[in-house]
Amino acid sequence: MKEDRREYLAEWMQGMNPDTKGKLKLAKRNLATGTWYYIKEPLEGHNRHKWVALGTQDKATANRIFTEASSKLEYGDTELGTMINMNIAKLDRETRNRTWQDVQDSFCRDGLAPRTLATYKSNWYGHDDFMPIAKLKIIGTTTTQLVELYNQLGPCKQRHMRTIYNHASKRGWLITPNLVTMSDWQATQKSIGGNTASISEADHYGVIAEIEKWQEKWGQIGCPLLDGKVDKATHWMARACKHEHLQLKYFLEILWELGCSNMDGRQLTCDNINWDTGHVVFRRQKWSRNGKQDRLRQAIYFPMSQKLKDILRPLYQKAISQDEGKRYLLPDLVKKQSGNVTRTWQAYMKRAKRSLTRMDEDGIERKLCLHSYRYRMAEYLYELGYSEREAKLLMGHNSKEIHWAYAKSTRMEVMALDKKAAQMDKTNVIKVEPASKMVA
Repeated sequence: MKEDRREYLAEWMQGMNPDTKGKLKLAKRNLATGTWYYIKEPLEGHNRHKWVALGTQDKATANRIFTEASSKLEYGDTELGTMINMNIAKLDRETRNRTWQDVQDSFCRDGLAPRTLATYKSNWYGHDDFMPIAKLKIIGTTTTQLVELYNQLGPCKQRHMRTIYNHASKRGWLITPNLVTMSDWQATQKSIGGNTASISEADHYGVIAEIEKWQEKWGQIGCPLLDGKVDKATHWMARACKHEHLQLKYFLEILWELGCSNMDGRQLTCDNINWDTGHVVFRRQKWSRNGKQDRLRQAIYFPMSQKLKDILRPLYQKAISQDEGKRYLLPDLVKKQSGNVTRTWQAYMKRAKRSLTRMDEDGIERKLCLHSYRYRMAEYLYELGYSEREAKLLMGHNSKEIHWAYAKSTRMEVMALDKKAAQMDKTNVIKVEPASKMVA
């Protein structure tokens, strides 16, 4: 059944004179293409009828539409009106069979960046979280089913679900436009960054000390992350990758001073270092589109501290001497998967007797990961007195909500009022007269 036929029937039912509803008759007509069902609507002041084509040859479907059309209840946004729209849509084979899996597939074909596409596929298929609705037909989905699933998902997958829902709405695939309202989403929406804590100074320097400790002993016992007896082959393999663990130390120091993400830190090159202005200039890799920069956010110009300069300078001098390639500052870590780097860091955390979780002041236990370095930097910027706009630019956050999720545990120092007043230059203060005197 065509789209214009569904719209015509919906408009006809809603605009019908209530007095004529009890006079409607269901009829069928034998045409060259077969037997089709119609509704005969009497015309006022005439002995004639208006033939309203239902666009179906199925008797059960025709009876259902006739029953709803002849009902004297108001349609509009009522539950019955919703049922009418659903039943009309069932006449369309494509609409009748469309599932939420089809919506997901359609969204993934909508020109997403490779990294974004991988994220959405991982969310959809990972841990089978979306299985309850994947094969569920859209026209048969209830608000309760969507809200209950939404409540069980984490913040990232909740955002994925809202994106898929909005995609179906924009394509006109939802029978009821407000199947899930904004208040329904907000009632069970979970905050971004709610499971991750910022890394502490003790955690960071504890791992750095542990790496330095095992770097000195490496030639004697082999890889420090291998427990138990180490055979000769493993021993030599461990010695061969000693420099990779040393680069992990440099990498963690960069994260501590720069507050970048795992991927952005490992992919820094000589081109990202501007010694003339004293900035590390880079763009967030997560916003790339097929390797192009048409969808990248503006570049981050992060001012280098003296300690960051001391960390980067020997790495820069070694990388700039290369004759070809991208001249990565951490060439060994670029080849590694993010998960492998994270697991190595976790192993050093355990050897340093540092916990991978932390109980925050709100009573919630949160995890520590490499991304915790970004949380720490967001909090540190506010502790140093940077404004919200400055902190957002330095972190590369695109929204205020995400930015404040990272800085949720900030402890800012506010100067006492008398000390703040004492710092003010009284000669530059403009006195404002009370409103009563200004009127007079």
